[in-house]
Amino acid sequence: MDIDCSNFRSQLPSILQAISRSRFVSFDLELSGIPTRQHSRARNGLKDDGGKQTLQQRYTETKTAAERFQILQLGLTCVEEDHEQGLYVMRPYNFFLDPVPDRKLKIERDITYQSGAVQFLLDHNFRMDVPFVRGVSFLSFREESAARTIAEADWARETVADISISPEDIENLQLMRRARQEIGMWRQQTTAEPSFLNIAPAGHGEPGYNGRGLNRYQKRLVHQLVRAEYPDLVSISKFDFIQIIPYDREREEAQLKRKKQGLENTLTSQIGLRWVIQALCSNIEAVLSDDRIIPPLSGAASQATLNSGPSPAIDIGSSEGLRYLVSQVSKPTLVGHNLFLDLIYLYACFFGPLPDDVEEFQAIMGTLFPLIIDTKYLADSANQNSPQYRSSLEELDDELSKIPSPVIEFPPEYNKYLYTSAMHEAGFDSYLTAKNLIRLSAKLDGHYKSVSLNRAKIKEPDQRNPPSHSIQTFATSTEEDSVARVELQIPLAEHQIADLGQPADFDEQTMGQSTPTGGGIPPIPDSESSAQVSNSHPLQQTDGEAPSLEIYNTFDSLPLEELSAAPDEPGPPSPEIEARLMMPSADSIFWEIYSNRLRVNGTVEEFCMVGQRLSRSGSSDSLSKMQPPGCWVP
Repeated sequence: MDIDCSNFRSQLPSILQAISRSRFVSFDLELSGIPTRQHSRARNGLKDDGGKQTLQQRYTETKTAAERFQILQLGLTCVEEDHEQGLYVMRPYNFFLDPVPDRKLKIERDITYQSGAVQFLLDHNFRMDVPFVRGVSFLSFREESAARTIAEADWARETVADISISPEDIENLQLMRRARQEIGMWRQQTTAEPSFLNIAPAGHGEPGYNGRGLNRYQKRLVHQLVRAEYPDLVSISKFDFIQIIPYDREREEAQLKRKKQGLENTLTSQIGLRWVIQALCSNIEAVLSDDRIIPPLSGAASQATLNSGPSPAIDIGSSEGLRYLVSQVSKPTLVGHNLFLDLIYLYACFFGPLPDDVEEFQAIMGTLFPLIIDTKYLADSANQNSPQYRSSLEELDDELSKIPSPVIEFPPEYNKYLYTSAMHEAGFDSYLTAKNLIRLSAKLDGHYKSVSLNRAKIKEPDQRNPPSHSIQTFATSTEEDSVARVELQIPLAEHQIADLGQPADFDEQTMGQSTPTGGGIPPIPDSESSAQVSNSHPLQQTDGEAPSLEIYNTFDSLPLEELSAAPDEPGPPSPEIEARLMMPSADSIFWEIYSNRLRVNGTVEEFCMVGQRLSRSGSSDSLSKMQPPGCWVP
């Protein structure tokens, strides 16, 4: 689903709900520029020796680029697991980001483009004008803090610096003398009217006057005069003059309240896409230094719960209401492909200045996102001994399209990518990332779910509109279950298979060793059934032919059970049963092995550990035990 400034506000509650219901959320970014080693070292006066960088050097290089360039497009795919039906429901979103903040906030951004990045985006049909004309607004936490500081300084008159008038500035000296005289005469009047005084150039407002009004400099001088010499008066800027009225405490307090509310309304609107990012994050308060940004919820909001629905006293269009909704979102696992760079850009865009130390960055990411999966790290670790293997997003999708896959469905309004391949559109890439994680994790440590096919009959695919990427699309015929269903061309063997239950104990000694079955879900002991699995299994090597995807799986020894009816038990005929492949369960050790590790190619360390500071000399025993073979904790 494409989200822009015209539908963001109306779609935001459903987006937050989709995040809260997700097993995981994948994301991808399109950028106005990326780090290049040659350019980075040239800027710092260093030579490129061609050797591998340390993780700190790569982080510094990427940090510099993230603070210079912008995110132009963000893709999110929310993946809900329907365990009862044995399937996954995807909701992809594609957001353009508006790089221009509201001028009322008085904050500025430098917008920088890299020529190579622009050419790359144009080659992939990216419209460079869309972020400016249809993009969703956003403010980082740092920008929000700066906007509040600027507004509070404007409200506090005593914080405005005074201007010294030069003795040679005859015109403005005369303006100040005349202003004092007019204020004195007005204060001495015996009648209540007029209740205000207008300070303007001499002759302003008289018939035939063609001169200009007060300029900004002169207005500031009059404000300064009233503030310093007439504490019982208030000066108000008009188009080309200054109006002076008596000070009224109640009126001023009401005016200040309106200004504060106006600021909150503007900030709520301008925060925009950051509300979605906040919904993905945990423990934001731990990484922020400004308490004004996320104040405690009021009594009404703090008493409400997501299960009971929003309190009638909460306006979800207000800052308080949106903070309430965000606070109620269940935090899903965050997933990406080649996440190291994307997380650095994400933090720079939506939070603020990045720390100089990569270890501090690792700790911050672990605080915000307790569980992160990098599909590039996952794929590389599973295929490190396969010379034919490639781990780019598209190549990984092509390889995984050859193996049995879990069932994936889309609600009708989210089916944009069913028939359309849009590589390097952030929404599509996030969808591809989600699909790859489902298939690869299911292959490495999945389990089968037996599902009763008592749903509506599935229609045959429309051959007139064949889909891309070897995906077949189906539609159910019932209204209450109107979703588009996606299955890969290679079907699951038609066995009746029960749930495997919990995985066997993890044996670190066999981690990474090949098994007799070649990896993945082991075949059913029955010889005929085993032959069916073998014939459709692309991972098993045949004579003279290398496997197309060599995946090392520790879990091949898990037993499979056949479903069988209880003997001599009368009853209606059993419904048709389908065995559906599922991702590893939430408590599987699989996630401990592969989570919070980000692939960083071309570095000495080869990957980045998220969530803790690690010693350069080695790692703790518990961490070492959970590493796939060939990996080293920096």
